[in-house]
Amino acid sequence: MRMLTRLMVLAVALSTSAGWAQVRIQSNGVNVPEEKVTALYNATFHVVAQEFHLQDSSDLRFPVTLVLGEQNERVLGDEVGKVYVIYMNDWNEAKFALAASRIALQHLVSEERKNRMVSDIVRRADRITPVSAQALRYNTH
Repeated sequence: MRMLTRLMVLAVALSTSAGWAQVRIQSNGVNVPEEKVTALYNATFHVVAQEFHLQDSSDLRFPVTLVLGEQNERVLGDEVGKVYVIYMNDWNEAKFALAASRIALQHLVSEERKNRMVSDIVRRADRITPVSAQALRYNTH
């Protein structure tokens, strides 16, 4: 029984670590070299880590799904779930590398720092935004 438990823990650990290094691809009929996608993904996080003098790029890596055949090209991210989707019309190495690097750069800043910056942005905007007469009436009642 202990051996089975150890094997299960090892299997989960290996699948989790392998999952971090992979990109899920939904090609939707678009020709895409899967090995190149994986190589670009790994190189992107390595280069960003190197550029910012990080010893390890693992903190920057999160699961990415590449969806091809999408007219509306974009990068969507779930910051809480740490899941990202890159939508592209056709396969383009440079566009994929740019999108992946945006994800890596986003993770250079901690959640605490992001929250602090957002609070500061809202506070500064509140100081310079004029107050409408309607807002003044609403606040006095």
